Amino acid sequence: MRRLAEFRAHCEEFIWQPDDPVLLVSGSDGDVPYALKVLEQVEGGDEASLYVMIADEYLDADTYARTVAGRCVALYEVANEGRAERNEPPLAPFPERMTAPGVPPRERIVIAIEHLGARLPDAEDYRVVFALLPLVVHDWADYAQFVAEFTVLPPPAPQRDEPWRVYTRLFLRDQRDHVIGAALLQRQATGMLSVDVDMSTDAFAGDLAQEAVDPAVPVAQRMQAVLQLANIDLSYKRFEEAVKKFALLFDYYVKSDAPLMQALCMQGVGDCLRMVGQHPQALERYQQGLAIALAAKSPMPLQPGEDPEAKKLHPNAAPVMLNLLLAAGQTCMMLQRYPDAQSYYADASKLAAKCLNAYAACDALQGEGDAERAQAKPTDALARWHECETIAEKYEYYERLVSVLERIHALYHEGRMTAEADAAHTKLQGAKLLRKQRAA
Repeated sequence: MRRLAEFRAHCEEFIWQPDDPVLLVSGSDGDVPYALKVLEQVEGGDEASLYVMIADEYLDADTYARTVAGRCVALYEVANEGRAERNEPPLAPFPERMTAPGVPPRERIVIAIEHLGARLPDAEDYRVVFALLPLVVHDWADYAQFVAEFTVLPPPAPQRDEPWRVYTRLFLRDQRDHVIGAALLQRQATGMLSVDVDMSTDAFAGDLAQEAVDPAVPVAQRMQAVLQLANIDLSYKRFEEAVKKFALLFDYYVKSDAPLMQALCMQGVGDCLRMVGQHPQALERYQQGLAIALAAKSPMPLQPGEDPEAKKLHPNAAPVMLNLLLAAGQTCMMLQRYPDAQSYYADASKLAAKCLNAYAACDALQGEGDAERAQAKPTDALARWHECETIAEKYEYYERLVSVLERIHALYHEGRMTAEADAAHTKLQGAKLLRKQRAA
């Protein structure tokens, strides 16, 4: 993605430029995980630097600095475990003052930086990269004061000549509209740069739209951009635009002899039709997609003695078919074609097992039970739901565990099986608690 590549280039340029130790990363809370992920990638290709990345929430300067100090100690503990396994001597521990009570926040951070800096062979060719990018800032005014401590301000602010500024590169947050950076510039702060990070869906869509029409980009890459735009249109319920893109893509993949991508486009169109209530037409697209995926030829060479006429599923067909089967089953339920829904869900359950996809298996088993319940087969439905319950509990799929236990409880309650209904209700309450804990 062009946007991520540009941000990575900014990060690398900042790390190795010689003048400014602070970079203000301006963006929303949702942009921070992308920034941290890009920095992880930069770290992976940088053998000349030591990286520390802290994403803990910011409450106030003292709490945050103590958290950072604790994280540094924990990182060294993990590093020393690895060194012990390699029969290497442990790293020198951080100074006790870094974690001592009453130490000013800025001093804690500087102690950590200077201790890391002592490991560098020299200050010109090596760096300490310290990314303090809290996922959430609860007090932006307090955080602004914290950030200002690491810039160079004119008198009467303290005038410090600190060697760590030569080899350290600090990544700190700013708000989307550069509130902190603008205030620091008004105070004539130096030693800082800024970069905008916008990883919102609209921003990505804009990049994809440019890429899709850029003649300098290879056609296959442009089509991938169109596919992502089609899915964005679908998620925003711009169904007409999505269908047009899926149709364009289908024609391209027919010419490119890419049947699985053709099947994927069929599902996209089917999803659009289903969401606008055209269920018969949606089912037809899903069925067409399944036929295309099933007919896709495997690129694997025949083994000695293998029948050339025997049908062999394309190795990448299973995930595509699994999604189509689940969508077809859901659509048949809406059309009240319950035997067909049961068949699609049963096939999806088997295919999910082959793919080792526990979550899809749970969805399929619950759907199969729903179809059997609709056909007045409560015993069969209960058996499927219990299978779903077992897998959902094992793999901590709490959303599905709650929904299937609701069905089990309702069925026992309707059958006046009081003891079983009470047991199911107890399990259901426990599952809801686990779901709530997971969400928190």
